Amino acid sequence: MLHRLRLAVKPLVPFALQSAAKRLVLFFSALALTGSRVSCPCCGRSFRRFLHYPALFCPGCSSYERHRFLCLELERRPELLAARRSVLHVGPEPCIRRRVEPGVGDYVSIDLDPRRAMRAMDVAAMAFPDDRFDLVICSHVLEEVPDRDAALREINRVLEPGGLALFGAALPFQDELEERLERAGFTVEVLVAGDLGAETLTRCGLIAEERLYLACV
Repeated sequence: MLHRLRLAVKPLVPFALQSAAKRLVLFFSALALTGSRVSCPCCGRSFRRFLHYPALFCPGCSSYERHRFLCLELERRPELLAARRSVLHVGPEPCIRRRVEPGVGDYVSIDLDPRRAMRAMDVAAMAFPDDRFDLVICSHVLEEVPDRDAALREINRVLEPGGLALFGAALPFQDELEERLERAGFTVEVLVAGDLGAETLTRCGLIAEERLYLACV
């Protein structure tokens, strides 16, 4: 119901006011869902349940299943972020940015829409020098990019030797992404949400089949 209401009302609200309106709705939603049955690793808050918006959505920080899975893995494996000097965040999600940015000295985000990131830029044609970053985060972005192989070549190019890229994708696109990563010359480690166990899946609102790709150059 909340998602249908959002789709109906959003076109009527000026873009400049949409963030404030969303924060207000989520503030009251979080109050209504006070409880401890589920918890969000992105914001650290607990609730009676997550919202269906349309998937399982955290009223505290706007995270979805894929965001919570990534944050859980960052908690479980602190070496993924430790001592990172420069991070490129492609299509930045605020709930992930708040988790990552404070721990790095040089955080840069890009998006085609200049209102949603620090710089307006196409991931398939980036204006960064070679070896610019030692970590790239690119989750659920490549399936929207027309030339996916070009985007992967660009990410490989801007990563310094020994750098790491974290990739995620919608379930139907996961197999294709894995094949493209290997063709692009990445060494890939695959993490699967289901391996965290049934209790964690339920408490954190995860999708068992969701994969996170750790791609090294």
